Amino acid sequence: MSIAENVANKVIFFTKENYNEFDRKLDHYLTSKAFGIPIMILLLGLVFWITISGANIPSELLAKGFFGLKINFQTFSMGKGSYMDS
Repeated sequence: MSIAENVANKVIFFTKENYNEFDRKLDHYLTSKAFGIPIMILLLGLVFWITISGANIPSELLAKGFFGLKINFQTFSMGKGSYMDS
C-alpha cells in the first residue's frame, strides 16, 4: 500500500457499506442507451424551452425599467433648460 492509501484508510470511515447504491442505480439508468438517450433529449428540450420562454420575463422587466428611465430622464432634462426646450 502507498502512503496515501494508508492515510486514507486511517482517516476515512464508512458507516454504511452500500453508501453509493442509489448513485449506482441512477447511473445505470442515466447512462444506458434505452433510458439515457431519451432522458437527455428531454432535458435538452427542457433547457431550450426555459431559454426561449423564460427569456421573456427578464427581457420584459428590462424593457419596463429602461422605459421608466427614459421618461424620468426626459422630464429631468426638459426641466433644466436643455436643448430639448424648443
